[in-house]
Amino acid sequence: LDHPKYKNIKFYLDGAHTPASVSACTSWFASIFNSYKKQSDIPCMSILVFNCSSTRHPDNLLKPIYAKCLNNKLVFDRVYFVASKLEKQKEVMITMPDYDTTWQTQHKEVWEKLISEDKKIEAKSQQEIQILPTLNNLLRSLEQLGQDYKNHTIHVYVVGSLYLVGGVLEVLGYSTDQNSLT
Repeated sequence: LDHPKYKNIKFYLDGAHTPASVSACTSWFASIFNSYKKQSDIPCMSILVFNCSSTRHPDNLLKPIYAKCLNNKLVFDRVYFVASKLEKQKEVMITMPDYDTTWQTQHKEVWEKLISEDKKIEAKSQQEIQILPTLNNLLRSLEQLGQDYKNHTIHVYVVGSLYLVGGVLEVLGYSTDQNSLT
């Protein structure tokens, strides 16, 4: 998905939320990313954006993602664990609400354990892992990243929850009624 506001960012969104579906989806993303990387003279970055509902076990979803990354020689440059929440828009926001990121912290701990168990130093040294409380924070971070790396193409893989994908589409301004930007 290309978006006019994020010119050097490509979004790959999939509502995969079972071990088999995240495995297949990660293979799909890795194939596209690796192909793009081989064919392009422009430097590329890969980013994982993940969340899952509290009825799912994050290790059951993150392990297949990590395994497929290893199989496809894909190391994410950044990993964001983001709550599928949107900030309420107000004309004046005096204080930022306190968002609970306990669930995303568990996701991060699972991912870090997978990295620590990995014998490849490459994965340990290259990834920046962050927890973000809202999807609005995610888009602000991606916008800044796009500005900081103007000469790169940034590939953002969003997976783990239908709510996450729907929320990202909403923050990007896509309308469910019109199938277009609002």
